[in-house]
Amino acid sequence: MLYPRETRTREIKDLSGIWRFKVDRENKGYEQRWFEKPLEDAILMPVPSSYNDITQDESIRDHIGDVWYERTFYIPEGWKDKRIVLRVGSATHHARVFLNGEEIAQNKGGFLPFEVEINKFAQIGCENRLTIVVNNILDWSCLPPGFIREYNDPMHPEGYKTQEYLFDFFNYSGIHRPVLLYTTSKTYIEDIKIETQIEGQKGIVCFKVAVSGEKKDECQIAVALYDKEGKQIAEIEGPEGMIEVEDAIFWEPSNPYLYKLNVTLIQDGKAIDEYYLPVGIRTVEVKGKRLYLNGKPVYLKGLAKHEDSDISVNVNIKMNKKSKIKMYKK
Repeated sequence: MLYPRETRTREIKDLSGIWRFKVDRENKGYEQRWFEKPLEDAILMPVPSSYNDITQDESIRDHIGDVWYERTFYIPEGWKDKRIVLRVGSATHHARVFLNGEEIAQNKGGFLPFEVEINKFAQIGCENRLTIVVNNILDWSCLPPGFIREYNDPMHPEGYKTQEYLFDFFNYSGIHRPVLLYTTSKTYIEDIKIETQIEGQKGIVCFKVAVSGEKKDECQIAVALYDKEGKQIAEIEGPEGMIEVEDAIFWEPSNPYLYKLNVTLIQDGKAIDEYYLPVGIRTVEVKGKRLYLNGKPVYLKGLAKHEDSDISVNVNIKMNKKSKIKMYKK
């Protein structure tokens, strides 16, 4: 899955912003077919965000189950002959997507993007209603895992349940990354695979391009590599190949140098699709207990850190030389 980029053949429409939002408190919205009409009694909610963090309503923060997002948008007339794709950057942890009342996609896994072609369901030049149902329930098949604990005793209300999980931060939920529309031609560049190697001071960029669409066999592929200043290093034709870079600048944390690989899909002498990919020339190896980057050992200083703690934060604000005000957040 290629990350959406604007090029001379591709356009992007960002659907992030303020959406309508409703908590499905009884988790019956799908059964009652809320997706068939605009949400009733909805509040406003920013996308992307964690809905648990936005309001001061504990029932929203601690809700277990479905929440509903909705917004409307227009598709320009100029997109009529294009392939139109909806991409959701992240929906934690399960999602169902509806367009104009029709279910068009499902996804499980809250930390990776998913996308779906919407040409069959979209209305060109008219208002479209997009609905996304997000479910935050964790089970043993999820990452991270969890389980629902139900209580049936005199100490708890009827039907009381809690989401139990085995990790040390809150189960933040919602649409966590941007929602985008993007276009390609009907025959398009589907994927680009890159592998890099190093031989002395020479960098080697190996590429493989995948093309989809009805007329993919009628197309030619042109690939060019550029340096950071935009100078062309090499140009080659074909769906796969190898480009050698003399005196290459290798990618490393202190100098994250990126080349640009530009791929153009050509039909009848005309560019119908174009995509570019940033490329860092580097090698990564594990030998014994050591990690090597470009043949040199690397010391890792941090991994998978997060800022989430129940510990009170003490903030000192210095008012002047003689006085201080202490603020406590619990």
